[in-house]
Amino acid sequence: QQIEWALSYKLPIAIHVRDAFDPLFEVLSDYQHTELRGVFHCFTGTKDQAEYILRTHPSFYFGIGGVLTYKNSGLAEVVKTLPLDRIVLETDAPYLPPTPHRGKRNEPSYLIHIADALSNVLAIPVAEVNKITSENARRLFNLNVQPDDLIGKKLGQYTIIEEIGRGGMATVYSAMQQSMNRKIAVKI
Repeated sequence: QQIEWALSYKLPIAIHVRDAFDPLFEVLSDYQHTELRGVFHCFTGTKDQAEYILRTHPSFYFGIGGVLTYKNSGLAEVVKTLPLDRIVLETDAPYLPPTPHRGKRNEPSYLIHIADALSNVLAIPVAEVNKITSENARRLFNLNVQPDDLIGKKLGQYTIIEEIGRGGMATVYSAMQQSMNRKIAVKI
């Protein structure tokens, strides 16, 4: 039913699968020639599974998170085979924090570690990883906003006044609380 809703409303789906790729691929086979799109959230599949997804569902993205930073995960070898324009960075917060934060509660500010790991695996600058994976996320979720578009906008009782850092889709802004003249950092 959720797939049908996604198709009806032209929304992406998020699929989180472990140890059940074959049954999932059976379900998705009915949707190969549709406009179904989405993300394999927290992807930890094999190279063969990734190749199958790319071949049969080219409008899907691979969500890469903290597992990429784990020494024995094997994910780095799989990620090397993925086109960068099919990767989005994820936190899976509060779970699966990247090294060096394993054992702690995960949060969006840790995306920089995932971006660094992806940069190392693909041997490309981290700025390129950030730019392309952010563009991918905007395309996947049909977001027409650029981080700079948020300057001067209200976020609850705060007004965003400047960008102070970026890592994947997590952009940190400085915001001013109007009633108390108090500055805070917010992650979007």
